[in-house]
Amino acid sequence: VKFTHSKFISSTFEIEFLAGTIFFNRFSVSPKMPIGTLRIVLDWGKNPRDLDLHLQKGNDYHISYRNMKSSADGAAKLDRDDTDSYGPETITINSIDQTATYYIYVHDYTNRGNSDSYALGNSRASLKVYGGNNELLDVFKVPSEIKGDKWKVFQITNGEIIHR
Repeated sequence: VKFTHSKFISSTFEIEFLAGTIFFNRFSVSPKMPIGTLRIVLDWGKNPRDLDLHLQKGNDYHISYRNMKSSADGAAKLDRDDTDSYGPETITINSIDQTATYYIYVHDYTNRGNSDSYALGNSRASLKVYGGNNELLDVFKVPSEIKGDKWKVFQITNGEIIHR
């Protein structure tokens, strides 16, 4: 499926049809941004109700619903925290420090502390990264075999997205 609109970043998404299930495909899109900006968007299904998107810049700062909604230098912020299923949760980075390493991960707040939970892996979570010249840079889908309450999605090193 290809989405286009003059005020939004054009994006192409894969859709999935599963026999014997209700149709489920959610697609969040991003408004256009200034060049050099990066936006990370998390979507998921009905369960678990509360997934949280996290951004950690080395030992400098950690953005999440709890720690900071905005970095002290104003370079990054949590735009939206969703606590009742589906998302989206978004973090926008206005300026990437080319000398820093950023870690992006998702935490299953609903099942926090449960290392035996498969809820995160069954959440159908996907994470989209927008940036560059207003384009969809990457899409990550939660591995179904994930166990526990944390999904280490990717990192940014020297300005490059590195799959984990």
